[in-house]
Amino acid sequence: MMESLQAKAEYTLELNALNKSYGKSQVLKDINIKIPRGVIYGFIGENGAGKTTTMNIICGLKKPTSGKVIFRERELSYDKEREAIGYLPQQPKFYSYMKVHEYLDFILSLSEAKGKAFSTVELLSIVGLKDASKKTIKALSGGMLQRLGIAVAICNNPELVILDEPTSALDPEGRREVMNIIKSLKERGMTVFFSTHLLSDVENICDYITIIHKGEILSSTTLASLKDKYGACYYEVKFGNKIEPKSYPSFIKNINIKDDITLIYTNNTLTDERDLFNYLLSLNSPIKAFTKKEVSLEDIFFTIINGGNQNDL
Repeated sequence: MMESLQAKAEYTLELNALNKSYGKSQVLKDINIKIPRGVIYGFIGENGAGKTTTMNIICGLKKPTSGKVIFRERELSYDKEREAIGYLPQQPKFYSYMKVHEYLDFILSLSEAKGKAFSTVELLSIVGLKDASKKTIKALSGGMLQRLGIAVAICNNPELVILDEPTSALDPEGRREVMNIIKSLKERGMTVFFSTHLLSDVENICDYITIIHKGEILSSTTLASLKDKYGACYYEVKFGNKIEPKSYPSFIKNINIKDDITLIYTNNTLTDERDLFNYLLSLNSPIKAFTKKEVSLEDIFFTIINGGNQNDL
């Protein structure tokens, strides 16, 4: 019955009207998220936005004040389904005196997912620690420790993997390695839900993105949808003389003048940049520089948390 229910589930996880308060302080406010099966889902927000609290609730480490966590189309019972969810906390702890393979052997000996769990050899291969298997944990680099933490999180071959800031303390090489591992988990059919403040990581690998700000969800959609709404690019123009445009064509969303730089945001209706040039020439000011800029997720993020004003890009 459980397998057939899992096969039909469109969403791996749903958060329905989730609230969390500590006394008079409300840290989560009506959180509603739907995470489709088999995707990489980015959960982004500033420090203190409520990301870790939300993840702790999903993992059963905290109880919500109100609301529900739905897993496989039924309210989550962590005691019954703990083996189907893997979790990497922001600062994982290990027995540092143990060797890597010994630690994974120990973790697997505690597993209740017999017959489904990965072997130590498989885990070492997935996270790229085969050559470090006989090292003591205290001898591992920061990137290796994070990869070991991921190995522990996925040891039961879970359906859902939750990763809290998995790359925050890593150098670029370590981040790249962890991002590649996360992509490989999706290829294995796992759903990955991870938080980070490194928006370039989210932009590179995520299918869906939720933005949380001060305990509230401001946006939940795909990156493509965000760029469609906020624009995939904008233009930086330096004019020889100050301009004061009072109106502009319909293909321009907004013009924002910052010192000697004029920022021009276009709608998706702009299909030929010659139309834009013709408009700029009509302003009767020499064009000293013209640069096309790609809108990044970071640009969009700050636009949204500042109230969705295009001027904040």
